[in-house]
Amino acid sequence: MNLREQLSQRIGAFEIKHLSKTVSKEELLSFSLSEEERVSENATWVLTHLPKSEDKWLNTKRDLFIDSVMKTNNVTKKRLYLTLLERCKYEKDDIRTDFLYFCLWKVADIGETTGVQSLCMKLSFKQCLHYKELLLELKDKLIMAEPILTSIACKHQRKNILNKINQMLETF
Repeated sequence: MNLREQLSQRIGAFEIKHLSKTVSKEELLSFSLSEEERVSENATWVLTHLPKSEDKWLNTKRDLFIDSVMKTNNVTKKRLYLTLLERCKYEKDDIRTDFLYFCLWKVADIGETTGVQSLCMKLSFKQCLHYKELLLELKDKLIMAEPILTSIACKHQRKNILNKINQMLETF
């Protein structure tokens, strides 16, 4: 069975781990951009299981993942792309403001899933931590989002990030 056929079927955790170790990451990336929803979702899911040693490669694909997450309406792929983006580095001089504002918007978007909201909180923090003004903006956003965030996971994530922000603000 070829890879496309395999990715077009329902696959489980065992197959995901096996594929992440045996298939070319470039081939997986190509399939993750496929128009076939199941193939794309499964390939992206496999990419999230690449070993930590591949984080440097994932970082080279960061802009592609950012573009993909901002244009997809597929909730599963959105969460998976955000998971990949969480593994990337965000240096002071290479923050994409369109992605930062996308994440800030999604934090309090009641139409988003808990996973997307939580990942967007983490990614917002990773991007804001270099700038006091952005940390203050994120803090305000999280404080205002409190009544909107209904899941325990989001409330916990919010609390943790607010604690980190307060610690960071003390060092500026």
